[in-house]
Amino acid sequence: MNTSNRPLKPFVAFALALLIAACSTSLERTIDAGDSGGTVNLKAGEELIIKLDADHETGFRWTLAGGGAIAVPAGPPSYEVKSSLFRSRGVETWRFRTPQPGKEILRLEYRRQAGPDKSATRSVSYQVVVR
Repeated sequence: MNTSNRPLKPFVAFALALLIAACSTSLERTIDAGDSGGTVNLKAGEELIIKLDADHETGFRWTLAGGGAIAVPAGPPSYEVKSSLFRSRGVETWRFRTPQPGKEILRLEYRRQAGPDKSATRSVSYQVVVR
């Protein structure tokens, strides 16, 4: 029985644990409507992802109604239907970059994009703090 590798086993296990921890470190934070009204603390360079229930078939979309200077939109939102069933709702995903420190209130409103009544039917807001 070769015992010459035994002293290396704890070291290898520790190194593997460090590697796994480093790989799981995320540079993004995902929130949803349930986090509305709260504070989101980020480091400069992290990506903020907001996932909100939506139904694009009704003509409603989420729109950026406030903020966008500290948490900068990283392009247009994406939309994914939750199910292949007829009239199925989906999730609208907004991505924001945080290039520099600062604070702002980020507000999104759910409103119809066309027609006479374009008032918001829902809204979410988050206090974004970037350090």
